[in-house]
Amino acid sequence: MRNLTFAVSGNTRLGANVLAMLHEMGHSVETDETQSGPLRDITEALGLGENPAVLDADGRSIDWLIGCDASIDLRKQRLSGVDQPKILAFSASSATFPPRLIRVEWQTIDPDGTVRRASSRDIELASNLCGADMVAEVETAAEELFVEIVSLLGRDAFNDDAMTVLSGNILDDGTFAVDLAKLAGWHASNLTDRHFDLDASLPEMVFSAAQANPQAVALHDEDGTIDYATFVSAAKKLAQQLSAGFTASSTVAYDDAGAPRVIAVRLRKSSLLYVAILGAIGSGAAYLPLDPSFPMERVRVILEQAHAECLITDEAFDSSALSDLPIRVVPLTRNVFESSILDDSAWPLEDDPERASRCAITIFTSGSTGVPKGVMLTHRNIVHFCHWYREYAELTAASRVLQFCTVAFDVSLLDIFPTFLAGATLVVPTEEQRHALDDLSQLIELLDLRL
Repeated sequence: MRNLTFAVSGNTRLGANVLAMLHEMGHSVETDETQSGPLRDITEALGLGENPAVLDADGRSIDWLIGCDASIDLRKQRLSGVDQPKILAFSASSATFPPRLIRVEWQTIDPDGTVRRASSRDIELASNLCGADMVAEVETAAEELFVEIVSLLGRDAFNDDAMTVLSGNILDDGTFAVDLAKLAGWHASNLTDRHFDLDASLPEMVFSAAQANPQAVALHDEDGTIDYATFVSAAKKLAQQLSAGFTASSTVAYDDAGAPRVIAVRLRKSSLLYVAILGAIGSGAAYLPLDPSFPMERVRVILEQAHAECLITDEAFDSSALSDLPIRVVPLTRNVFESSILDDSAWPLEDDPERASRCAITIFTSGSTGVPKGVMLTHRNIVHFCHWYREYAELTAASRVLQFCTVAFDVSLLDIFPTFLAGATLVVPTEEQRHALDDLSQLIELLDLRL
């Protein structure tokens, strides 16, 4: 089989896979890609050559230029010079979006712009697939077709003169080019065009629920129930206390480098935990959850990485373990519920006109390396999600929702804020109930809980 030299274009997953396959087949491969992405990453991982001038050099050393990004029209990027490489470009087209039937093909492009169909396959996509799965099927088909073409090229059996010449606009059969990046983000449950009347922040959203039905039960734990009026007024009282304690240099939600002010919360599951969460966010800071079971070493790492300014915890916490960190420790007790009267006073957060785009929650996950990494979620993102999820889960003011998992896990957001948006009751199990299935089952049956 003849060894050929290819230049791969298109910083996509397909481009990366094509480059890896050519390398494994023993062909010489280069890339014109200098930006970070799948193609660049695989080039570096395999230690392959980089030739940033592939698209504007005379191309004499390149046999074929492989275009793996259908959004780039390689006909407009012909190389100057006499011995230009031949172009083989990927294409995907459909008559509908999301596609049910999609044509995957590779096309050759002559120096004069003539486009020929080298190989194609029509694939039918299941209606229950998400966009990412559809793209995976398209890429698999494209890779299989590509392997067949390269096999023909290596045996000098590829005859592009015998291929079908496509018309000038290529897509003349009522179809259109499929944007794989757009398709990858599509899901049948996404309501991107749906309009919701949204509060600017999570605290304002919860306050609206409290105003609508202040006597409804917001929290149910081992100590009893807390209504929305008491819950929100206690959180607002805490938010004002936290805001008053911020240093002069951190009176705005973000510093000069764009990092949010962070308040960590380390409390066992009880009504106090959710007062602390709402109070931290209402103060204008980003809330950082810490599970009480975390080893102190992990707690320190997360607090240092997040540059947390404050830690809300219980009275039993040994703050001496953090004495060398510039962090204020605030013990929270049930005294916060005393003299809690719901009024129309604003959250400190409301002083920020850009609060909808501010970070509300930062959650640290160990990921694949075991080293904690923070992910930031904005008010707008979470508030919009809450409105969608409330409808999806059919939550109403009569619902009772079990808050089972640790708040250090982002899935906890499914339980907490959509429940408050609906004016429903969040039921908080004890740690013993969480780990004793019989006790948990009794709690679920007793309160007729929604999981």
